[in-house]
Amino acid sequence: MSVHEPTSHNFPENARKALGNKTLQRGLASAKVGFRVRRSEAAARLPEFETLRDESRDIKNHTLAHIDLYLEAFEKRVIERGGHVHWAADAAEAREAVLTICRAAGAKTVTKGKSMISEEMGLNAFLEENDIEPVETDLGEYIIQLRHETPSHIIAPAFHVLKEQVIDTFRKRPSIKGEFTVVIAGVNVNEKPSFTAEQIVQELKKRIDTQGLSRKDAVRVVAQEYGLAKNMVYQYSLALEKEDENS
Repeated sequence: MSVHEPTSHNFPENARKALGNKTLQRGLASAKVGFRVRRSEAAARLPEFETLRDESRDIKNHTLAHIDLYLEAFEKRVIERGGHVHWAADAAEAREAVLTICRAAGAKTVTKGKSMISEEMGLNAFLEENDIEPVETDLGEYIIQLRHETPSHIIAPAFHVLKEQVIDTFRKRPSIKGEFTVVIAGVNVNEKPSFTAEQIVQELKKRIDTQGLSRKDAVRVVAQEYGLAKNMVYQYSLALEKEDENS
């Protein structure tokens, strides 16, 4: 079972690898025009933004300092409304509590909301090991579930995944019952790409020989134009290297 252990002790090495990952850096670059800009715009529309943020911080810190009292109060309210609170000393007990609920309901498939605690306790892998299929309802969580990855951000779990990678991930996903269309950035991912490996290689070659693009730029252009994963197109570009070596 996969319980996510803290990686803080490996931070220097992980940081070096991340800084050298061009695909990851491209994804994170969107933050310059995404999170930061939108946050600033939202704050500008709310004059009391900083005051509210400080009050929220104080409420959070107070609650954590008295967490035992608030949890007991929460349980009391739940019981008053006919509910039941399951107490767990550790991740193993928490997983078993969820499994007991699922089995009591005869569940074979469960839908989940975005939950960092379920990530930390390895709930998805545990359910799968016990023949129960978890399905994330948050799009970002669903994307990384399909990719068998862990969240990269607490509110944007798939922040590190590029558009082309998302498209490729949905194309490779197991078939889902029901007729619906998934469109990402204008690309219908239900439609399997009709390109053969040879055609992709020829498209790359045309961009390099005719348009004078570098191999790197040719990979980027072909991937964008045809809605293909950049890393997949890059693999095909290696065939050109072999041609050059043999010529």
